[in-house]
Amino acid sequence: MPVKYKISIFLEGKNNDNFSFANSFFRKIESSYPEVITAITPLLEDTLQNWKENFKIKDFKQEFQIVSLSIPIQKEDSIIWEITFETIHDPNHQFTVGMSDMEAKWLNIDG
Repeated sequence: MPVKYKISIFLEGKNNDNFSFANSFFRKIESSYPEVITAITPLLEDTLQNWKENFKIKDFKQEFQIVSLSIPIQKEDSIIWEITFETIHDPNHQFTVGMSDMEAKWLNIDG
């Protein structure tokens, strides 16, 4: 991730699996981070508009902080993974976006 702080990374799979896929997929997320943000922004905005009318993200890097990634160890037909954020707009909740490859599919709010 192009951030200058620690995040949690969860690897999904069997303990004896080879980590080379997870490593290469992490590098793909890292190098494609602007595209990941573009993919998840509409989902975050739609959800936050339920609490704040006409909500728009103005500066993602200033408003959202990545907390964790959950990525698979092995390659499958569709790569399902999660990315979790905290935001200045609601410090009492974390927002987890479920991804299929590089497409945002769902959002879960914890807090």
